[in-house]
Amino acid sequence: MVFIGIWEDIIIAFLSLIAIILIILHIIETKLRHKIKRHEENKNLFYIKEVEKINKSDSKKTLKSINKITRNFLIDTFGIKASIEYSKLKNFFVKKNNIEIAKFCDNMTNVLYSGKKANKRDNQKLIESLIKIIQNNHIPTREEKEELRKKELRKSKGIIYYLKNIKIPGINQEEFKNKNSKSKNK
Repeated sequence: MVFIGIWEDIIIAFLSLIAIILIILHIIETKLRHKIKRHEENKNLFYIKEVEKINKSDSKKTLKSINKITRNFLIDTFGIKASIEYSKLKNFFVKKNNIEIAKFCDNMTNVLYSGKKANKRDNQKLIESLIKIIQNNHIPTREEKEELRKKELRKSKGIIYYLKNIKIPGINQEEFKNKNSKSKNK
């Protein structure tokens, strides 16, 4: 009987230790989730601070930093590939009716590819424009990106459903399917 009592004490101590560990892990997880959420909410602020940290003494390095920060911001905000040229980005933003970013892309194209040397005045204008762009364009959180992806998926499924149910005058659906299967077999 004494032997069973010792095992009960050991099991109780072991279960208590596991419970304490689980509680600690839950607290750590909760803190990390809050930290991630704050980080996602402050991404715009992060980019503004990055722009403000740019070393403005060397115009060429300044322009490289502006370019790098801009591309990272556009990737985070709009999901744009990093390798797209600014001239194509300009057209994209004109279509999206975001004239502010379209003008910025046009200015970046002029500064990067005009052949003239980067200067402090042009860089300062780009920095000011970039800060305004960052302030005016919200970086979506992971949840917002997922919701947007789901919305696009529902929209594309609706289009596919619509296209499947188009009736072609003079051809009933069975004839259409038979014609398609015969053309695939040839």
